[in-house]
This record gives sequence, structure tokens and C-alpha cells, in this order.
Amino acid sequence: MAGTTKISIFAIFLIVSLSSINVSIAARHLLQSTFPTIPNMPSIPNIPSISIPNMPSIPNFPSISIPNIPSIPNMPSISIPNMPSIPTVAQPTLTNPQAALPKPASLPPLPSMPTVPKATLPPMPSVPKIPTAIPSIPSALAPPASS
Repeated sequence: MAGTTKISIFAIFLIVSLSSINVSIAARHLLQSTFPTIPNMPSIPNIPSISIPNMPSIPNFPSISIPNIPSIPNMPSISIPNMPSIPTVAQPTLTNPQAALPKPASLPPLPSMPTVPKATLPPMPSVPKIPTAIPSIPSALAPPASS
């Protein structure tokens, strides 16, 4: 399986390389060639002019006498009576406004809010310290340190 993929990759690489060579050769050929000479366009022949006959004149229409429009008659003016005014109601006056109001009913007292039991949480674990010193790695090549 591995051999097949290597061969197919090589074949694709070879095809892409050869096609790019052909494209570059064709582009070089187009850049080096000269433009062909284009023949001149043939001239358009002149169209012969035709004499157009004159149009007949429009006949005059007979004029008709239009009668005068009668004027708009004046409308008679009507006298509109005045509207009666809105009657006013006298506001009653109270000598003692508190006496006229009903006594408010006494409301029972509100119940007391329940207390939330206090829970004790265990202490948070401490974060371990990250060592800052890098330990030495023993090597088979280096001799042990003598002290």
C-alpha cells in the first residue's frame, strides 16, 4: 500500500512538472511572436437619397360658438343660534374631611422572616507551589560530580 501511494505521488508530481513546462514554453512563444497584420475594413457604400413628397396641410376645423356658463348663485346665510353653556356643579365643602372618611381596618402584623441556617464549609485546599529550580538530569556521558 505504501509503495502505491509513493508511485501515485511521483506520477502526479511528474504530470504537474511537465504541464508547467509546456505552459511556460507556450507563453514564451506568444511573447516572442509578432502581431499579425489586420486587413483594413471595407468602406460602407453611400446610400442614395430619396426625395420625400411634402405632407398635405391639416384642414382648418370650423369654430363653434360656446354659450356662456351661468354664474353660481349666492347661498342664503343662516343665522345659527348660540350653544348653551355647560352648567357647573357646586363643589360640596367639608368642615372636617377626616370625619367623612371611613376608618381603615387594622391589618395583622406580617410574619417574621425565617432565618437561614448557617453552614460551615471546610477550608479550601492550598495550591501546591510550582518548583522554580530545574532538577539536574543524570547523564551517562558526563562523569558524576565529585565533592
